[in-house]
Amino acid sequence: MIDSVVIYQSKNQIIIGRSNDDYMNHSYLENEFSNELFFKVIINKSGEYLSIGVHPDKLMSPNSRPVVSVGRAIVDPYSREVLGFILLNISVEKLKTLWGEIPFTEHTSFYLVDDYHRIIYSKNKKEIGQPAADIIGENYVQVSEEQLEKSKTETT
Repeated sequence: MIDSVVIYQSKNQIIIGRSNDDYMNHSYLENEFSNELFFKVIINKSGEYLSIGVHPDKLMSPNSRPVVSVGRAIVDPYSREVLGFILLNISVEKLKTLWGEIPFTEHTSFYLVDDYHRIIYSKNKKEIGQPAADIIGENYVQVSEEQLEKSKTETT
């Protein structure tokens, strides 16, 4: 399911990565990677997980295939210094296999939404990055972790 894994070391600005294609774009790493918004946000989140919507995998894919990513900073537990981060990339095509067998009706839409309630996957590329409530409308319900925990305890 996972297409590539990237472990970035901040101190030496190096990548330890593995992709199904055994490929790494060194020019992108040296010139553009650290300027990506997701790079900066992962570092600033200080160890919290970050889901990244559909974007081209310019580092580990020779054809910049569209991927959805999850990243997390690696933080020294004593000094709280950010040592780097880990990034997991899953191609959109592989992700689609998770719901490919579900029999949707003709008028059903499927969306993936991140922690910030923004759409990270939609068949309509223009909807990606938009607030879910704006696209889905009144049918979109934001459920907090507290609500999920409460519903678990009520059913047991």
